[in-house]
Amino acid sequence: MGIGSDHFIESLFMTKDVFYPFWYGDKCSINTTKLTKFLATIGFGRYQSSPGHSASWTLFRNNRNILQIHDASSAKRVLSNYIEKDKSLTDEIKDAILDKIIRTTSSTFNTYLSHLPAWSSEKYEGTQHLKIFMDNEKSCYLPFLNGVVAIDADRISLKPYDILEDECIWDTSRINHKITVFDNNKVPPQIDQTFRDFVHFALKTDQTPNVGDLHKKYDDGTASKTYQETKNAFETGYGYMIHNFNPADEMKMVVFADLESSSSRAEGRNGKSLTMKTLEWYKKTTFVDGKMFRKSLNDSARFNFSSVTVDSRLVVINDLNPDLDLTQLFSQITDDFTIEGKGTNKIIIPFDKKPKMCCNTNYVLSGAGASYEGRQHIVEFGNYFNRCEHKHLKPKDILGKKIGGKDFGPEDWDAFYSYGFHCIQRYLKEGLVRAQNSSYQKKNLIQVVEGESGTGELVDWLENWCKTTRISGNYNIDGISEDDIYYQFVSDNPELAPFWNKGNFNTAVYEFATNADGFDYNPHNSSKGNTKSKRKWRKGPQGAQVYFVKITHTDDLK
Repeated sequence: MGIGSDHFIESLFMTKDVFYPFWYGDKCSINTTKLTKFLATIGFGRYQSSPGHSASWTLFRNNRNILQIHDASSAKRVLSNYIEKDKSLTDEIKDAILDKIIRTTSSTFNTYLSHLPAWSSEKYEGTQHLKIFMDNEKSCYLPFLNGVVAIDADRISLKPYDILEDECIWDTSRINHKITVFDNNKVPPQIDQTFRDFVHFALKTDQTPNVGDLHKKYDDGTASKTYQETKNAFETGYGYMIHNFNPADEMKMVVFADLESSSSRAEGRNGKSLTMKTLEWYKKTTFVDGKMFRKSLNDSARFNFSSVTVDSRLVVINDLNPDLDLTQLFSQITDDFTIEGKGTNKIIIPFDKKPKMCCNTNYVLSGAGASYEGRQHIVEFGNYFNRCEHKHLKPKDILGKKIGGKDFGPEDWDAFYSYGFHCIQRYLKEGLVRAQNSSYQKKNLIQVVEGESGTGELVDWLENWCKTTRISGNYNIDGISEDDIYYQFVSDNPELAPFWNKGNFNTAVYEFATNADGFDYNPHNSSKGNTKSKRKWRKGPQGAQVYFVKITHTDDLK
């Protein structure tokens, strides 16, 4: 494990390979069969992520259990390197065969490569089994230069690479740092914890920033329940994104949003993008430009993830637009992951091997209700660093150094990874912890119920009515006529009556009851369908029936 390509090539010269040399005659004509078999001997193969004899494949090389992604050009370079290092060949022969390899077009070389052995981690028919080392439900493994950090709910320890045994890892999964694991994961006080402190401040709201805050006002603004819930949501979400295991019951896209954003107003410069970028220091991360993200109505939307590869472990969508219909991402979040590029075949990464997904946005994305909440884990960033920007202060002015900058030394990296280990361990213990008082869900609900220009006054009234009058009037049991609930609203809010006629109001009541957390609308008619018309409920004598509505909540049964 860990032997470099050059050493591997030199070791091959110690044994005569039956497929080498793969050329013959004075003109060094290439025997393509021997060439293909020789490439297989030095570790090349076709990796299949989906079943089928005509399934698309990715060229890879297994170099002593380190898997490297290749293409025709890079494979030719490996082959050329092998020839260059063969001391038994004269310069004339080297030049002749190298000229043959260089002149071979990529399309022709790809034809040769298509005859390499097929491999898969799923034991698909017609493939050889490639055992890839993966995290599991209870453990996370991070390969560093000097060993593998093994993390479970109770322990964090550095293990030798022998822990992998005969299993393989993608070359892009190795972290380019020689790690020091601190006892009990406690960073010594003399070592700065710059990233941990950055997160600590980034989640703060309505604090006036000053250069001395790191030492003088570190805990100001952190005592509230909202801050603590946001911190819990961040740390378990960050650990979830690092952990390379896809739990069937908790597949979500982590969404970094701004506390002060809305569907029409963007708020940025709060630390979301920088925090997302730090994840590429843990794993192979593919960034997708959210501004260029195509809607599902556009046929080219299928190419949105064309830059993702089979060794990608995380997909980050940067600056997602507010008008994106999130339902077009649902299948990628919870099912197999499909990659399609222009002029290329589809690659399907199975559910348990696919990358996780996250995004950051300066807006509130449209969509509320169980189907949306079940696929998102929201983390709201505060306005601390946005306020720093207005005061011409940079994060470095507050923290003392730039995260990942030139002054970020080995001990700083150890502290950075130590905080990540802490987040992973929290996730393994607690799962994704949702912020119950998130304003993001409230903004989503307002947008769905009242429209993009909604003020929240109707939603506030409905929330209060459901907590009080709905219970005291036994409306959660007997229901209430659509006329009566509308008249109660108008009586309490006469200034809003011109903006809400009875029809629009009752539609809004339906949207609230079907999208607000824990509520349901006329649940006794749920077998008829999930639309307002299908759940309509009439009460009264024949010929004098009126429409009724019953709003229930899961807590009603407690």
